[in-house]
Amino acid sequence: MLARVALFPLAMVIGSELSGVLLVDKPEGPSSHDVVVSIRKALGIGKVGHTGTLDPLAGGLLVVLLGVATKLAPYIPSDPKIYRGTMILGMKTDTMDLEGRPTGGTPFLGGREEVREALEGLVGERVQVPPAFSAAKVKGVPLYSYARKGIYMEGRPKRVKVYEARVLDLREGESGPVVDFLVSCSPGTYVRELVNAVGEVLGCGAVLAGLRRLSSGPFRLDDATPLGRILEDPGGVRDKVIPPVEAIPQLKKVRVAGSAARKARSGSSLRQGDLSDVPDLEKGQTVAVVEDTSLLGIYLVVSPRPTILRPLRVFPGA
Repeated sequence: MLARVALFPLAMVIGSELSGVLLVDKPEGPSSHDVVVSIRKALGIGKVGHTGTLDPLAGGLLVVLLGVATKLAPYIPSDPKIYRGTMILGMKTDTMDLEGRPTGGTPFLGGREEVREALEGLVGERVQVPPAFSAAKVKGVPLYSYARKGIYMEGRPKRVKVYEARVLDLREGESGPVVDFLVSCSPGTYVRELVNAVGEVLGCGAVLAGLRRLSSGPFRLDDATPLGRILEDPGGVRDKVIPPVEAIPQLKKVRVAGSAARKARSGSSLRQGDLSDVPDLEKGQTVAVVEDTSLLGIYLVVSPRPTILRPLRVFPGA
């Protein structure tokens, strides 16, 4: 586990113009906010964000946005998210994981088949209520802030989807049967709640004991850089940053012609004559306007023929 004191090295400015997506392998321990702050200090960049929170207990892929690319957050593909996790059967806690206060549980006397059926039963659309110890907010305050004071507020229910849930391994552990599992789900899904649901179906209780995010949309953990390495060598990050235009593969690319790049950078609407390469478009579609390998803006198709594009967000420095 990476010590928290190691998350805040002396700032090393490597260029305020650095912009794009950095895939980070987050260790267990620090929060996603801790990671963002440490990277901001290490790289000397004013704006750093991420596209999906990982709990302190969880590790794995954190998609971090640098510089003006933070404005890309709504357009970064993140569905599905795939996790490898571990649960312990026969336990319950108030946080649905090992960090919490024990609240019960009974021994699990079944086998792999029962666990397989319980996990596969999660597949489909479901309504989740954010756990009391989560970053979901009520009146602008995270639920965990209330819970730590003994106040248990209920977050707003939301619909999520589970695309796949399966057993990888079932073995005996010191505290009860241990299940390694894989789950593929929509963004915003609380895996702790899924584990809790498995415990309810099995009638014994279950808690999350470990979790690693393996992928988020098109981004993979195999391509991520460990946080410790980033903090030890901030200057080596530049080659790891994915350019903004490459971070939105799902959006069609529309290229500008000649001096129209200046119009795009200023946030002006674009018309047929401003464009040099126009793919088939549909009214209401969101597209990326580019010049060579630079992203100039995210635009809305007002009219496909003749083409009229209205700016949603511009990226003069991307």
